[in-house]
Amino acid sequence: MTFIPRPQALVPLPEAVLRVHEAACDRGEDGYIDPVSGFFVMTSLCLVKRGQCCGNGCRHCPWPEVEQRAAQRPDRPAYPYRRPADWMPR
Repeated sequence: MTFIPRPQALVPLPEAVLRVHEAACDRGEDGYIDPVSGFFVMTSLCLVKRGQCCGNGCRHCPWPEVEQRAAQRPDRPAYPYRRPADWMPR
């Protein structure tokens, strides 16, 4: 499988994130570890497998804006680029 571009970006993604996402998609993986936050992020391939938009504001949502709005996607993205000050790794 190959990289599936998002139809609309709510927040521009850092180049490093785009490279890691594309590489994960090229390998057919369902997700990757974000190089900025350290969080696990689902790839667009994984989201396509779900069959419809979940409305959670996923970073790599492959669904058209009309479907995202119908699924009640929030106007703000669900993914932070900075860790909260109180965030501690386990």
